[in-house]
Amino acid sequence: METKAEPRNEKGQTLAEFLAAYDENKYRRPSATVDMVGMKPSPAARP
Repeated sequence: METKAEPRNEKGQTLAEFLAAYDENKYRRPSATVDMVGMKPSPAARP
């Protein structure tokens, strides 16, 4: 029976091999958050 080969990256690694070797501390982790508030005057506040 023929088995399908796993896809490999340019370095010849499978996804599992890449993830096992990946060092997340090697790269900066910039974080950004956005807070948004929508406000609308109530009908009672209108002149």
